[in-house]
Amino acid sequence: MHIPYTSKELFHFVGHNHPLDDDSNFRILKRILSDACVSYPPFDRDWGAVSYTINWEESLLSENLICPTVTCYADIPWDSLGPHIRKYGKLGLSFRKSRLIQYGARPVTYIPTGPNDWAGISGKTLLKDVEAVFKGYYNLVSSTLPDSDESHSRFLGEAPKTKDEAIQLMEDMFAKDFLSFIKPYNSQLDVDDPDNFYMEREWRKYGKMVFTPDDVVAIIVADGFKLPMSEAFPEYSRKVKEI
Repeated sequence: MHIPYTSKELFHFVGHNHPLDDDSNFRILKRILSDACVSYPPFDRDWGAVSYTINWEESLLSENLICPTVTCYADIPWDSLGPHIRKYGKLGLSFRKSRLIQYGARPVTYIPTGPNDWAGISGKTLLKDVEAVFKGYYNLVSSTLPDSDESHSRFLGEAPKTKDEAIQLMEDMFAKDFLSFIKPYNSQLDVDDPDNFYMEREWRKYGKMVFTPDDVVAIIVADGFKLPMSEAFPEYSRKVKEI
């Protein structure tokens, strides 16, 4: 029997802050369906911004150095969702992976950490080195650029036109497209440990996810919530699944 280890759909569960509170998570999921948008604050129906915030006093290991405006999804087959829903609750929805890829979603880069990282260039040592180079580049190079009120537009794939533009674009690209997708995890933890983030197979997408019923593969609910969800959103009634 073939057992898939990746999925054609990516899942977004809503109970990160309170995985056992089905009633609260039911209300969150209803809001998402009403807005037709997977969002981050402010919770409104739009595509959001492609941006990031740099907190220079923070680190890559804490995951607070770069804070991007992303929504997150998990590439986990339906039959393997058990550990994930124990951390994120039993209510969520899924989208076709191909649809999210169209909007720029992609997997994070996992960096395993362990107790012997300081003995070589791996794990925490690698993260510290990447962070030091990035902060050094900012302090020694990009922060020395002259202030300018000019706005620059550039087509994707177009080379920068000046040295200053190349410097600024290199910093932006490294922060937005690389550092924002780094995910450290403790490689010593058991696969069922809530802090073993590797098992989430996380994907990130810049901006929010505005969707239509056709984009949604499934609405996932806890036992007892299938009927009220189907009644509240009849357009999704055939896609509501209890888990």
